[in-house]
Amino acid sequence: MGATYLIERYRRLKKKKKEIQVREIFKKALQGEREALVVWKEFSQSLGRFLGGMANLFNPQMIVLGGGVAGAFTLFKPLLWEVITHQAMWPHLKQLKIVRGKLRDAGIIGAGILVKENLKQRREG
Repeated sequence: MGATYLIERYRRLKKKKKEIQVREIFKKALQGEREALVVWKEFSQSLGRFLGGMANLFNPQMIVLGGGVAGAFTLFKPLLWEVITHQAMWPHLKQLKIVRGKLRDAGIIGAGILVKENLKQRREG
């Protein structure tokens, strides 16, 4: 559930074709707009269920959220954490932290690292 989904869901709720960015939906939610709040609530619940399941499988100490949607972290974190605490088994919650990533362009950096590692393996193997 990324930016594309958030934008399309918001546009369907507003019944408008107007182009909008996730940042604008975030601002509208902070202003209390009903449709924007619905979008972020749905996002928080879906992501919380997913991350709660991942916590059950992998028992991480930290989950780092990145990307453009993470810019609204302060808005969706409380409900996200609430859903995770209902979804994940309690032993997995003891040390679990959810934080916003600080790297810019983390996806591009990660892709570059994968390419570099792949090229290195090909040369060595």
